[in-house]
Amino acid sequence: MFSLGRWVLVVGLCLGMWVTRPIARAEGRFGGGERGGIERKAIHHNHKGRKVRGAGRSREIQGVGTREREEEAVVEVDSGDSVSVGRPRRGRLIGGIPLEESECLAIKASSFPHRFATFELVHLLSRAANHVAERWPGSRLCVGDLSREGGGRLGRHRSHRSGRDADIGFYITGPEGPVHSCERFWDIGRNGRVRKRPELRLDEERTWELLRALSEDQTARVQQFIIARHVWSRLRAEAINRGVSMSEIEKIESLVSTDRRHRNHIHLRIACPPSDMPSCTDGPALRRRSRRAWRSAASSKFRMKKRVEARR
Repeated sequence: MFSLGRWVLVVGLCLGMWVTRPIARAEGRFGGGERGGIERKAIHHNHKGRKVRGAGRSREIQGVGTREREEEAVVEVDSGDSVSVGRPRRGRLIGGIPLEESECLAIKASSFPHRFATFELVHLLSRAANHVAERWPGSRLCVGDLSREGGGRLGRHRSHRSGRDADIGFYITGPEGPVHSCERFWDIGRNGRVRKRPELRLDEERTWELLRALSEDQTARVQQFIIARHVWSRLRAEAINRGVSMSEIEKIESLVSTDRRHRNHIHLRIACPPSDMPSCTDGPALRRRSRRAWRSAASSKFRMKKRVEARR
């Protein structure tokens, strides 16, 4: 057994290491930390493939690594360029580009201050909306929240922080034809009708064509679609009825994650543009949740609420 003197020595060494470790980390001796590590400089390329040096403005940005932290990086950004920094849930946007309305694209009034995104996402939405409008004249895509001008936390959203997320409304049809109103997103029921407005219904044909145009774009690579399960089932059935090959359906299905909260819009996320590397980090895709998992999560939240009320 250790004597009292040896116990005192061991405890003293442990306390010494615990006190001096933050200092060593700040000096970079442990190769990481909040301020430590090696400062790396990333040369950003603009969309014409040229390096941006003297004409650009240098900004220090705090990136986000695998465990939510990353050493500080210095990225040179051109005044007309955009850079997605970090993850969709813990990131920011530099030089955000505003999405503009057109004859085939509308923005919700409440989302107008949050219409900023990367160059790739803005032009992807415009191209997809134009593609659908060319096949069905008069079609107008309704777009909701993207990101704030500088990125960061956005209201109730967990993501939408780095300029690579967008909320897109479904195409809706009524008795008199396509619905162009973009005051709100329409909540789709399991029968394909708009809840509380049964005269309106989901336009599966145009919405499927929108997904196809987004997924096949050659400039921006789609990482994920998040849609309610019953809405995706209707879109998939529409594709089968149209004679779409199973390989094309499976390609789009591989990008789809189902979530019951997305029954009134599509959540679109694009992958990190190559020009934004290494400051940009692709976040993990949303996992599919079964009904049992949803019930378990809801019951856990209910029990937690009861405990909080009981403590009061």
